[in-house]
Amino acid sequence: MIDDATPLYGHRPRRLCTVRQIPNQPGYEWTSQSFLRHAIFNAEDRVGSGGTIIPGNGLSGAILRLGRKVLIDLDEFDEWVNAHRDTKRGGS
Repeated sequence: MIDDATPLYGHRPRRLCTVRQIPNQPGYEWTSQSFLRHAIFNAEDRVGSGGTIIPGNGLSGAILRLGRKVLIDLDEFDEWVNAHRDTKRGGS
């Protein structure tokens, strides 16, 4: 995990992890690399074969791409997960 100790330009410190690191972080054992890769692939809107727009899942705000390296901001990821919680089944 990359943990910025000093904020850049007044921004909050960011907790950044690779896809391989996240399932090993405390509190993120429920995730898997395949789940994360699927969520990253579907993060942004895309065009279907019939020309229709398929909406993304909204995770794009948590993704930081540096060349081939893909990092996930854990704070943004937590917000995304909380926004997608299923409250109909008794979750809170």
